[in-house]
Amino acid sequence: MIKLSNVSYLYSSGFRLENVSLSLKKGEVLTIVGPNGAGKSTLLKLTAGQLIPTEGSVFISDRSLAKMTRGQIAKHLAYLSQSGLQSDLTVEDVVLHGRFPHKTFPYQYGKEDRALAAKAMEKMGLLPFSRRSLSTLSGGEKQRTMIAMALCQNSNSLLLDEPTAFLDPGGRISLMETLCGLSEEGKSILCVLHDLTLALRFSHRIAVMDTGRLLSLATPDETLASGILSRVFGVDLGRSDDGFYYYKNRND
Repeated sequence: MIKLSNVSYLYSSGFRLENVSLSLKKGEVLTIVGPNGAGKSTLLKLTAGQLIPTEGSVFISDRSLAKMTRGQIAKHLAYLSQSGLQSDLTVEDVVLHGRFPHKTFPYQYGKEDRALAAKAMEKMGLLPFSRRSLSTLSGGEKQRTMIAMALCQNSNSLLLDEPTAFLDPGGRISLMETLCGLSEEGKSILCVLHDLTLALRFSHRIAVMDTGRLLSLATPDETLASGILSRVFGVDLGRSDDGFYYYKNRND
């Protein structure tokens, strides 16, 4: 389990992430939503150890992240940022980079490593592209390759910043179904999403953020019923037989 206890972070610009506490449970999909600049990516970076809290602590299985090496952290969690990767490496070679935390120099891959890479590529529908150069792929295919690399790391938890970026609507749903399948296998998923309908449909819990503060942490039904999403995003939300929908407030 990953736990954040009263975590704060102050940027030199003056923006402050303030006093956030939450836990990511085993087998859970926990989604962070909020307007641009709410602190979502900052929270994910703090959880991954990419940033060091100004105050508070992050724990992995009751062990302080501050007392763990980067290699030790990487064996527990895989972090995928928004930036992506530009490379002429093949898809298989990129995915195999996920094995780095488990290897020592000169990073020679064995049968187990390649089997894990093949499994990750199969989950993301990339086996036909395994020998293709990453530079020849579409944005969506590159995104799926990066997620496959995170899966190949074989960590207990996945931290994903906008994993559905660059994917078409069908691809977004397919990816979220894959993440839910991984959670059923016991992996914990912490992700940032802008699409509220995906968050409501596929999350076990939703964390709502605004101006560096955690405003709500609840199930999708509780989150929807509270009206917090309408207040934070300025949209009307509802549910139909076909799923969730939202549109801009008519009073705006």
